[in-house]
Amino acid sequence: MGIKIHQFTERISFLIATPTKALYDYFIIANNLEFSGQQDMLDFLETDLRFDTDALKSFDIRLLEELALTKYKRRTILILINLIKKLNSDK
Repeated sequence: MGIKIHQFTERISFLIATPTKALYDYFIIANNLEFSGQQDMLDFLETDLRFDTDALKSFDIRLLEELALTKYKRRTILILINLIKKLNSDK
């Protein structure tokens, strides 16, 4: 889920995470990240990660919802999902 095969040359290919999966993985492996809500997460993404939050609008919400079913850091992922939905509704 969230991983694509990239063909570099005829004989060389590799697996690479989609942007959605890469951000999910970051939140999963990062220690001591707690968000009080969407604005707190948005501030973290923009300030700490220097993340282009406009890119969130193209993230795969269905993939995040499936990944949230693992229940590991579920609250963080649900905040991310709701933030993306809010950004998409503000278009």
